[in-house]
Amino acid sequence: MSIFPFLSLLIPLILNLELVRGEWLKRTVSPSDSSYTGISWTGDGIVVAVGAKSSGTFLRSTDYGLTWTQVGTSLSPTSMYGIASSTISGVTYTYAGDDGGKIYRSIDQGATWSFVTTLINAAYSVAVGSNGKVFFGGASRAITQGNTTSSSSFTTKALPGSGSSELIYGVSTIDGINVITVSSGRRSHYSSSGGSSWTQSTVFYSTSLALTTTATASLFCVTMADS
Repeated sequence: MSIFPFLSLLIPLILNLELVRGEWLKRTVSPSDSSYTGISWTGDGIVVAVGAKSSGTFLRSTDYGLTWTQVGTSLSPTSMYGIASSTISGVTYTYAGDDGGKIYRSIDQGATWSFVTTLINAAYSVAVGSNGKVFFGGASRAITQGNTTSSSSFTTKALPGSGSSELIYGVSTIDGINVITVSSGRRSHYSSSGGSSWTQSTVFYSTSLALTTTATASLFCVTMADS
């Protein structure tokens, strides 16, 4: 059973649609038996995505999502949920992870993929900073970080708070210094030091533009915007 019921419904809609003259039109994606749970724009009309099934799936489009091709078929990931990209010194680094903790990397906008390492934790979410730092959100409130310049040096730490079963479903960064996460425990953690230290907060939702009460369900996605 997918642990991302909302994303499993949302991402296929994104993958199956194109924007033409202000209208969304359905597209066919194959293989159709995956729940596509992660997507990343790498530039120049190229989009890469991952799917969750008994064996994970990599997809790539070079025409803004009009057509899709399965790639990385020689690899053997389990269900995949997180994918992220960043272009650094002219090289586009794309990272993806699966629920078994295996990490994969592409440096050619998703055309080819290579296995990097296996973490001690699952990799449910991924973020890549412009400074080359890579972050993976996992189980047990764990965040793992590494660097695009190293293929095997990763460190894992538990974020502040209680709840050993809490899952970090979302992580986001732009510069690799300011990083934010959201979790199944309805919490957010923020770092302004590139992951060296973290601050925990309870996440609120808004009604009538007023913060009224704590969230009552797991939080799956978060994004950090450049001001």
